[in-house]
Amino acid sequence: NRKGLALRTGIMYNQINEKFHTKLPNSLQINIDPYENPDGTIWYDTTYTWGDNIITTYNRFHIIDFPILFGYEVHYGKWAYGINAGTSFNVMFKQKGKFYAPNGAPMSFTSGDPDAYKAFRTNLGMSIFGSISIHYELSKNFRILLEPHFKYYRNSFSRDDYILDQQYFTVGVLTGMRMKF
Repeated sequence: NRKGLALRTGIMYNQINEKFHTKLPNSLQINIDPYENPDGTIWYDTTYTWGDNIITTYNRFHIIDFPILFGYEVHYGKWAYGINAGTSFNVMFKQKGKFYAPNGAPMSFTSGDPDAYKAFRTNLGMSIFGSISIHYELSKNFRILLEPHFKYYRNSFSRDDYILDQQYFTVGVLTGMRMKF
């Protein structure tokens, strides 16, 4: 039976997925249909209809952090149980998706897109992290782990000059291998 304090660091990748689903009642929908004549020339027929326009898009936020965590572990044979808390420092924040810009038009906010609406920060700063863990020792230096956790992002994902303040508190489960030095 061993127990003691632990200091952990590394690289942590998180992905937040959102489904953006909206219904715009009484929207003008413009359909342009191409047609080909027997002689090969192409002409277009444009129709205008009013009705409900339903838009669904899947948005993703990709986050890479550098965590500094303090923990306490108790070992029983090949099993270990622990509790961890600390902070993570954001080193990359990328976005992919669409939303409605303040002018009401659907618009991309995808990182790297030169026409993207600049609604999100380029860095998320510091976040708060906590977890409980269970490990199984495969060898002297390698363990598999299962770690339910929470993460509170102190800063809004959106910029200060954007109309919405997007705050996130996430929960999840980390799984993987841990190497002991």
